[in-house]
Amino acid sequence: LTIAILLWSRHRGTRREAGSADDPTEREAFKKLLADCADNQPAAARQSVIDWCGALLPHTPIHSLSEAAIAMADTDFSSELSQLNRILYGTVGEPWKGNTLAGVARKLRGEKRRNSKGDARQLELYPATAQ
Repeated sequence: LTIAILLWSRHRGTRREAGSADDPTEREAFKKLLADCADNQPAAARQSVIDWCGALLPHTPIHSLSEAAIAMADTDFSSELSQLNRILYGTVGEPWKGNTLAGVARKLRGEKRRNSKGDARQLELYPATAQ
């Protein structure tokens, strides 16, 4: 019984943390965001941004574009989300082009991936040392 518990706890510890950039739900949400941006669909892109940020940062509640901008803490991303809000809720009436938001999201996702890998290395119990 002790061995079974030990094996179960080790197996449980090897799972990916929810929200990591390799998580399938994050990947699917990101693909949906890129598709909505490519189709220039601002309302769908709004929901996709919220879904993607929520999947990427599962411990941070994200229910709006402003919460997504704060959570991601990137000025370019915040600027694009502000423009998306103006298109959706303003009286401008101009067409929205999603290619800039898609580019900023790609860059931000790459940065988050690099940071999450660096954080994982910092949290190792017995990190490899140069000999």
